[in-house]
Amino acid sequence: MSLSTDSIEQLSSSSIDQSSASKHARAKRLMCIRGMISLSRREFCEKYDLSPGTLQNWEKARFGGLTEKGASKMIDHFRQEGVYCTFKWLMYGEGDDARLIDSDINIPPKNDDRAIRNTSLHGDLNAMNALHPNSVTMNINDDAMFPLLEKGCYVMGNKYFGEDIRRCLNQVCIVETSEGIRYVRLLKRSHVEGAYNLFVYNARTTVHPSSIFDINLVMAAPIFWVRKPEKSYKAKN
Repeated sequence: MSLSTDSIEQLSSSSIDQSSASKHARAKRLMCIRGMISLSRREFCEKYDLSPGTLQNWEKARFGGLTEKGASKMIDHFRQEGVYCTFKWLMYGEGDDARLIDSDINIPPKNDDRAIRNTSLHGDLNAMNALHPNSVTMNINDDAMFPLLEKGCYVMGNKYFGEDIRRCLNQVCIVETSEGIRYVRLLKRSHVEGAYNLFVYNARTTVHPSSIFDINLVMAAPIFWVRKPEKSYKAKN
């Protein structure tokens, strides 16, 4: 799934759907986690003695979607596969996103909603790169695409080259110019043959250059994955 200006705001929010508690949003979060552990539906069901029809109904948002009882069971199964997520996030899209658990850290108690932060980013990036070997990752270090993408976000896209870059038009992409410079911009058609226009989203950005016209590109990668910047955590006394 590539990222257009209509869809990127959904992915850059803490939930995966605009209505974070809807059955469709729960289904997308559930499928997102199963993608992190790289098990097919059949393999997962065989391993945890779960009905394939039940899991399919949850992931397709059928008949009310994932239930609270089902969410509690899935969270336990995910922990065994090395993925930490909270009940609130899985059911309602509240709090921190699901994270891969590195082997050298402790799994938080079930009632602990704190995120596993510093080590989780490295693990998440490694997992996504393994799942998408044709991808490119970039860290957002300016406000050019704010509020769609805030400073500190990590983004990933699948790469297209040459004439195939045309398939990326009207999408927010990681692009690389013929000079080897990379930007995250909205990719548009240029009137110059073989060239493209790049647009920012934030009209008040101080980034220079901001929108760029008639530029040659060697690569474009429509963004399909967004990791929000880590937020500091203050422990409660």
